[in-house]
Amino acid sequence: MRLSLDCIYLLFDSALKALTMLTLDKLCEHLQIIVKPFAVCSVREGEQLMLGPREEATVHYVVAGRGSLSFPEFSEFPLRPGSAIIAPTGSMHEVRVPSNNDEVPRLVRRCEPAAIGLAAVGKKPVDVESGMVILCGTVDVTYHYLNDFYDYLPAPIVIQASAEDPISRAFEEIVHEMASPRPGTNAMLSALFQQCFIEILRRQDRSDASPMKWLAALDDPKLNAVVDDIIDNPGENYNLDLLAHRCAMSRTTFAKRFHSAFGRSAMDFVREIRMRKAAKLLSQTDEPTKSIAGRLGYASRSNFSHAFTEFFGVAPAKYRQSH
Repeated sequence: MRLSLDCIYLLFDSALKALTMLTLDKLCEHLQIIVKPFAVCSVREGEQLMLGPREEATVHYVVAGRGSLSFPEFSEFPLRPGSAIIAPTGSMHEVRVPSNNDEVPRLVRRCEPAAIGLAAVGKKPVDVESGMVILCGTVDVTYHYLNDFYDYLPAPIVIQASAEDPISRAFEEIVHEMASPRPGTNAMLSALFQQCFIEILRRQDRSDASPMKWLAALDDPKLNAVVDDIIDNPGENYNLDLLAHRCAMSRTTFAKRFHSAFGRSAMDFVREIRMRKAAKLLSQTDEPTKSIAGRLGYASRSNFSHAFTEFFGVAPAKYRQSH
């Protein structure tokens, strides 16, 4: 029986989607998400709220009202109820609610830590005559020993979610949880944001216009395999030729594809994984520094100490003592 081109395309597309689902599931198995305390920003008409820069990625969700979000290096994004934004680590940005006249916006800094049960939380769009109510916070997402998932994010993620969107529903649950705290509220907030994050990943990993270009690794089994190998076996004697050979690519092709996906060279990636693993061992175990150095592929304790100090700005012994 001969298959038509349409049938072949559908089978290929289904197989590709199944592969993406498997790699995304594997990714999520190793994710650790830490949500910092949220704040409620109330921005009135004619005000301009300055935000950032922060060492973590910043998350915003518009509970009520309309306005705009702008970055110095990116476009301006319209905001409405249901808008969800993840701003890159270290980015300056501002929220504006224009006035009916041409007055210069008043600069404000009134984004305060949310008191659980704060009156602004839970307001509906009809309750806000002018201005916006925005749920804000920061999030650290770690994959294996990668320090911050969002360090690879070169541009903001902006999703305009409908009321029935899973992202909106999860954020609304966050709003209700904050408005009516109960035992386990903090754990519930983390779980709800994890739901939001996974929904965002589901969309970004298949989007051709995604700013999260490093997710291309999820669609490339060869890169995915070598990244897992580096993370699982950081002490192996890696070099560019060996990694390229394992991906069945030329040295040049592998270097370009890896840098395109992760925004850094493969050997810089190896170094970072080793240093994150070393920091974890130093802070959570009593294993001697010399043993850690050997486990991570360093020929001597002094070579390891030099690399660690260069990466973290502090010697291994002092790092262990302070942590």
